[in-house]
Amino acid sequence: MRSILRTLLLVLVCLRTAPALAQAEAALPSSPQSTTEVVPPGSPPAQQPFSGWEFGATGETIFEHTRAGLRDPHFGMRLYRDQAVPGTLNTIANPVPGSDALAAEPNGQHTFWDVSFGESMPVFTWFNVNPQRARYARGFQFNLDAGAFMLLDFGSQSAGVIDTDFRVGGSFDFRPWWDGWEHLSLKVGFFHESTHLGDEYVLSAATIQGVAPPTANATLPYRANPSYEGLPVTLSVDIPFGESHVSARVYGGAEAYFWSALPNGTYPSEWRVGGELRWTSFDGENVNRVVPDDAPLADRLEANVLRRSTGVHRDQVTAVRANHVRRRRGAFTVEGAYELLAKRRYDHVGIEPGGAVFASADGFWYVQHATVLGLYNLDTERSSSNAVGLSLDWIRGRSPFGQLTEYTHVDALALGVSYYW
Repeated sequence: MRSILRTLLLVLVCLRTAPALAQAEAALPSSPQSTTEVVPPGSPPAQQPFSGWEFGATGETIFEHTRAGLRDPHFGMRLYRDQAVPGTLNTIANPVPGSDALAAEPNGQHTFWDVSFGESMPVFTWFNVNPQRARYARGFQFNLDAGAFMLLDFGSQSAGVIDTDFRVGGSFDFRPWWDGWEHLSLKVGFFHESTHLGDEYVLSAATIQGVAPPTANATLPYRANPSYEGLPVTLSVDIPFGESHVSARVYGGAEAYFWSALPNGTYPSEWRVGGELRWTSFDGENVNRVVPDDAPLADRLEANVLRRSTGVHRDQVTAVRANHVRRRRGAFTVEGAYELLAKRRYDHVGIEPGGAVFASADGFWYVQHATVLGLYNLDTERSSSNAVGLSLDWIRGRSPFGQLTEYTHVDALALGVSYYW
């Protein structure tokens, strides 16, 4: 007890004396090492050694987001028109007893809202920066991964929620720090995914009259519990084209499912391949550019957009240390991306309607996703990935949602918006 009290007393003394020491240090003349170096435009950035470890987000990316990955945790949403999911109840006017058949009839295309919330959130990072690389850092990173994915059908009863998936887990990102090897990056994760067909989709048309208790959707008599644990591994290769604005990336990976009620645990339960082609502007004089207040409106707007991309405001000092550590991104990026996703098939072998009895099947269900994405890069002085984007997407194949993959296809063009940390 006496030693504990002594320790607490020592901590209190340090806390009380720290502000005084800081004030005394601030009063001393600044040494050359402590000043912010102003590097002339065009000067080569100095090599940054290993910065050691950091808790939380460092602003440096070890493994980049996959732009065409439909179910990687991220913030985004898409709107598209497509045929209704089989078994969906359509919106009808003045429903009365006996309207079940009318509500179940196909009535053309519906408007879908595909929404995702979540991110891969850094917890611990050890990184190093090659100053000539504008996109990524080298080292390793541990992340907490969380995501929620939801599909709404605005053409169905009560703008029904058709499916909702939840994911929670973690991942490890790695990029070699040896020169020449930093084009490789690896992501290994482990997560639990809970996937649920929406109530408005599962319940029958008896719900629209309010005169009978809900009954099972005749199209879905054998709903299973497809929740599972997953172990995904993805290897990525970055391909820079010299010092140009253009770069590319290819990646591929596989995933194993564990403890699922569905018989798709045979490895690989899921695999994917993808590629990206990117054009990225480079940071020039965005921070130091001064536009007079009486300049044409277009010039002032352009300067404001470029400056705000760096995260530096007009009343702040323009010499930012991060600007001299590496070759930074500019304000804008345009990317084209494609991914082919494959999920192992299974078949219902029980009596219909009947229990949830399934058996493994040969082959895979496939989903294709191609996107053209325009990005406005944010806080480029401190982050190599923070951005908001608008996209035009093409999705074709089986639905990527949980057990919904078994019931429906997607073939649509979509408009999307995304946000990346």
